[in-house]
Amino acid sequence: MPTISDIMDFLVDNRAPDLKLKVLADLFDRLAWVLNDDGEGIYTVRRAWLCGADPVRVEISLLMSETFPMANRRDLEKCLTRVAGTWPRFKSLCDDILSRWDKQFR
Repeated sequence: MPTISDIMDFLVDNRAPDLKLKVLADLFDRLAWVLNDDGEGIYTVRRAWLCGADPVRVEISLLMSETFPMANRRDLEKCLTRVAGTWPRFKSLCDDILSRWDKQFR
């Protein structure tokens, strides 16, 4: 039986050529609500992708918006600082996530 990681990887690797990555991010956000683990498998994959080296998977992770990818601001900021330093084009997405965190928790 395939894992949720296998399924997510399959969907990313076999996406339509012109598909916007936001569509996959939204799909993964919605799937989290229908799985019996309350999305924990999807969120685990998301965190791994965000800390990984594939810019496509990093971008999808950044575009997901139903939850925050890390449990605390320190870990979130550390991760997003690395992402923005590695891929400057993602800086505004990283800044947006931190801003949403601050609005929700401060």
